[in-house]
Amino acid sequence: MRDVDVVWLVEHVARELDVACAVRYLAEQRYGLTVEILPLTRNAKEVCAEYRPRVVAIPYAYNATSAGVGNFLSHWREPVYVNLSWEQLFYEAHLAAKAPSDAWAQNHVIHHAWGDFYKTYLIAHNVPEENIFVNGQPAYMLYSEPYCRYFPTRADMAARFQLDRERRWIFFPENYGWGFKSQQDLAMRVKDGQFDRETLRTMSSFCQDSLKEVLQWVKEAASNGSVEFVLRPRPATRRRDFVMFVQQAIGPLPERLHIIKDGTVREWIMASDVVLSSFSTSLIEAAVAGKPAYMVEPIPIPDPLGAAWYAHVIRLKTRQAFLSSCLDKPDPLASRPLQTWARAELLGRGDPILNLVDFLHSLCLPGARRPPIPMPDAVAVSQPAEPGAASWRRMRTSLAAVLRRMKQARTGQEPDADQDDFDSAEVARRTAALGCVLRR
Repeated sequence: MRDVDVVWLVEHVARELDVACAVRYLAEQRYGLTVEILPLTRNAKEVCAEYRPRVVAIPYAYNATSAGVGNFLSHWREPVYVNLSWEQLFYEAHLAAKAPSDAWAQNHVIHHAWGDFYKTYLIAHNVPEENIFVNGQPAYMLYSEPYCRYFPTRADMAARFQLDRERRWIFFPENYGWGFKSQQDLAMRVKDGQFDRETLRTMSSFCQDSLKEVLQWVKEAASNGSVEFVLRPRPATRRRDFVMFVQQAIGPLPERLHIIKDGTVREWIMASDVVLSSFSTSLIEAAVAGKPAYMVEPIPIPDPLGAAWYAHVIRLKTRQAFLSSCLDKPDPLASRPLQTWARAELLGRGDPILNLVDFLHSLCLPGARRPPIPMPDAVAVSQPAEPGAASWRRMRTSLAAVLRRMKQARTGQEPDADQDDFDSAEVARRTAALGCVLRR
């Protein structure tokens, strides 16, 4: 067994791995800390037999039986758990579902907050103030110097995806995921008590109807010879399913309309001229990056999908407004209110990446204040008493996912979602590349 300072578990590569590698490099350079970065999908028993960490950084902490994270708790009780909380800007329907819901998540975890708004939310859900580290959104710091020099240039992206770099690039990372959920998936969410049936119906219908209308506008904009229009499906949506939906809605795609899943949202935002989306937080990222960003809203957003930050973004509710945002001269001030809000609320305490490095170091010092170590029964992963319990349903879902991946490997089918596995060589490559720009 190898002693390490931090084990950092990654759920989604595109969202988290660059920040993890930046922290890894800086933590080693500043403090000599060892940070081991692993995919959340790794076998927990094997990982826990290989490493003995002081701190475990996890992507979420809803309760001790959370899928993925919960697998590590019965093996590692002594480390300090830091919930990186990669989702904090919730819409209404997620406010209850994403809250810390048991004694472990509330009392035995340090929660990383992007701002005071999330601190208030955590306290309202019984998390003690001393278990909250208010910092900022570290991924948004990647749009600033010197981190941004790590990413590919527009010329690199143009060569990779065969785009004309002289045309205006319109990037649309869609966020209509509820429209692509299967009936089986929706029924299970109702059965698990995550949502009521009417809320799910509202969100699903809104996403499908909105996307159908927006695609008509997209087709018209993409048919203009002055643009390259990049439409990016959500990571959890198969490209094949999305293309079928688009073709059923608008027929053959215009030559300059590209449906591309490759490349991260971050890379596309940096390379593009204008960013459009529905209620996606990609718009906040675009504003932080200084790009004109617009929320597309052909149909009023229903209450379950509402969020306070929408008040800071320009909303395109008509075909003409949409076309103007795509084809007229970009307005450099379009995102100023959203950018001002984001920099104050999410980046108002200095560099969140460096702050996180300093905080993790402080937790590794002898005598550091930490939440109490939970009793064994608080983190035990036990067999459910009834076959119909929620944990059995999660196990069946996980098994079904494994079987789907086996079938995809055998038949060559496109996977259901972006793959979030990686190895130590990829961690080393990214860490080295980030080191090249951070040590200048």
